[in-house]
Amino acid sequence: TINMTCYTIWLLAKHPKVTAHFRKEISKILGDDLSRQISYEDLEKFTYLDAILKESVRIYTVVLLSPRVSTQASIVGGNHLEANTTFFVGHEIIHKLPEFWENPDEFIPERFLNNEIAKNAFIPFGGGTRICPGKNMSNVLMKTLLILLLRKYDVELVDKVSEKPNFKYSLFSQCIDMKIVVRPRY
Repeated sequence: TINMTCYTIWLLAKHPKVTAHFRKEISKILGDDLSRQISYEDLEKFTYLDAILKESVRIYTVVLLSPRVSTQASIVGGNHLEANTTFFVGHEIIHKLPEFWENPDEFIPERFLNNEIAKNAFIPFGGGTRICPGKNMSNVLMKTLLILLLRKYDVELVDKVSEKPNFKYSLFSQCIDMKIVVRPRY
């Protein structure tokens, strides 16, 4: 969750028009009273924020691979797999395939607003019976943090020229050394 949140903050700082649109959504749903508490019902209304989070994790996929076992003999990517063969699904690769994503390297949250994403083209939390059990909790935490942060503060990158955040790969993609400046808006 923290890596995805860092990537999202980086992308929002890099894309001020997206941030401005998100702030309009915050004002529309929560109003101008900064002391107003955020309810779970409020979080469900944040459709543009949902799109921002989905696009963030599509571009900077945190869980890079997930294991699967073939239930029957199959041909996948030109390779023959026997039944009961363990293989890995490359989430990051799928999230950047041009046949699924127009301009796959561009941050375009609006692509998630029409719900026309091809089946299995977006699998940041895995899928099926083995989908990440923390998916919903992660989304609630990230939404709450981003709303609270951007409702009251401006976030700017210290390094404004980098094309991507500093990260390293392990079993997961880890956001490291992301320097930002946070300033009160009011």
